[in-house]
Amino acid sequence: MINNKIIDKVALVVVSCDNYSDLWEGFFFFYKKYWKKNLLKSYFVTNNKNIGDSAFEVIKTGTDISWSKNLKIALNQITSYKYVILTIEDFYLANHVDNELLFNIIERFIDEDGNYLTLINEPKGDIEYCEYFNKISNKSNYRQSATFAIWNKDTLINLLNDDENAWEFEKLGIERSTNLDGFYSVKNSIFKFINCVVKGKWTWKARVISYLKGYKSSKKRKTQGLIETMYDIFYVFLRKIAYLIFPKSVLKFLSKKISY
Repeated sequence: MINNKIIDKVALVVVSCDNYSDLWEGFFFFYKKYWKKNLLKSYFVTNNKNIGDSAFEVIKTGTDISWSKNLKIALNQITSYKYVILTIEDFYLANHVDNELLFNIIERFIDEDGNYLTLINEPKGDIEYCEYFNKISNKSNYRQSATFAIWNKDTLINLLNDDENAWEFEKLGIERSTNLDGFYSVKNSIFKFINCVVKGKWTWKARVISYLKGYKSSKKRKTQGLIETMYDIFYVFLRKIAYLIFPKSVLKFLSKKISY
């Protein structure tokens, strides 16, 4: 059954810029493979280019100023929707999306008048809340994400800083969201994804997984070298260790000071 309560209130927004247009083909390949029955109105944010895909309405923001500024321009054009599901172009879907479960979770989130709900269980909620998701406390060192999360659109606009990229929004924006309630994290991820690009380059892991899933990635963008690949592996390992041994106050401090 189609839930008009959700369809009338929620839109999907994919944030991109023309410099990342070489990733669009792969994004659409996996979107069509794993989310064939998406019923939500869908927007794709670019600077000046068209995307060549009728499943999305293009929002052109003009000159590329920053990730946050581009997103703010786009959100101010989406006047018909109270909520948006936010993601970016280099996160390729890797598993089929369960639309029924997604809609059940969104409906509960709307009923709770929530501000934010990450749909990939990262960060994890630290306060037990309901059958679908837990609450992320104000003391959490990591609250908001730029990818696969549903936002109250006005809340998101108010948290955006025009000078920030996506990483800075996630890290530095924590201070701006500390006093806000209604931040949640799903108990089990709805979206599985391939994180394709790190610091402007394809990762070898992403290229291999994409190929095994039927997509041969473009060679227009460079691939990480051995040292960069080893650095990524080491960083992820240290991050997991840090979350196990350091208190939240220390992690919150480090998250603002350490650039990845």
